[in-house]
Amino acid sequence: MITLDRNEVERILSYFHLITGFRVAVVDLNFREVAACPADLCEFCTELRKNPEADSICRDCDRRAYDRAHKERGLYLYPCDFGLYEAVSPLYDNNKVVGYMMVGQMLSSKSGSKELVMWKSGNYWTSLKDRRELLERMPVIDYKNIKASATLMNICASYLTLTGRILAKNQSEEQKMLDYVTEHFRENFSDREICSMFNLSRTSYFN
Repeated sequence: MITLDRNEVERILSYFHLITGFRVAVVDLNFREVAACPADLCEFCTELRKNPEADSICRDCDRRAYDRAHKERGLYLYPCDFGLYEAVSPLYDNNKVVGYMMVGQMLSSKSGSKELVMWKSGNYWTSLKDRRELLERMPVIDYKNIKASATLMNICASYLTLTGRILAKNQSEEQKMLDYVTEHFRENFSDREICSMFNLSRTSYFN
């Protein structure tokens, strides 16, 4: 869970969207959006994800991207499973990843990009006309501008991290204890040691 300075986070996201035209969002470690600008996905992705299988593919793709950014501890720019470019940056609190910033749905101007998106999404639409019309409405962006937008997003993520605008949500001592036991359950320790460590009453939790 994360807590954020909502006014400042939303201001930064709105500025990013104003400059680039792309959707940007902040998600927590449970992959839930906690802030975004604009609120909705682009029309193409909104309609595509009405198909449950396509929605599942998109969610899995997002999770792989979050894991990659986490492992690399930095910006990860990639084509999604349907051929649109997206980028993810980890957000930190005291050097610990607490969430992610993500920019998405960028259509490259590279030759064949539209055809690739049409082909990869083809099995998840009922109307070829609708799919083509929605894709034609998307702005076509040179890869250099896609990379520049991803880099700018990474700078915004760094700013929010360094200024403490996004933080890990404070946990209760009880939750900290449960997390510790879950992580270290193979180790030898007594209930008294655990209660002493977290300043909790033994009778409240072990009787």
